[in-house]
Amino acid sequence: MIRRILTLLPVLGAFVLECLPYGAVCVFAPAPGETLRQTFSYFDPIPFGYANFAPLITGLITAMTVLFALVQAVKPDANRRRTIGMLSAVGAVVSVFPVFSGIQFTSLIGWGVTVLLALSAVLNLWEVQERE
Repeated sequence: MIRRILTLLPVLGAFVLECLPYGAVCVFAPAPGETLRQTFSYFDPIPFGYANFAPLITGLITAMTVLFALVQAVKPDANRRRTIGMLSAVGAVVSVFPVFSGIQFTSLIGWGVTVLLALSAVLNLWEVQERE
């Protein structure tokens, strides 16, 4: 029971961080030579509208993972745990994509989401491997 809760915590933590308005970053240029950096929730459509797709995609992947993890906590299944691990891994990879636009498009909250999703992937896939 404790293992089920421990594998649920990282993905729940990532989801909470994604809901905060500090994870997704947009850098605007209101005047030549001037930049304005603003942060948004992963679920806010503004970064998506400015072609910063990774936060919203990561948020949707994490939301699906949370649903799978909650069901897994109630009714354990190895295939579902593998799915949670794979979704977490994909979410962690997608959450790094803003770095390709520049380091100024990342935030500490965003890196926290990446670490928590990677931890969720490792814990869930390790649990599956251990059971086999």
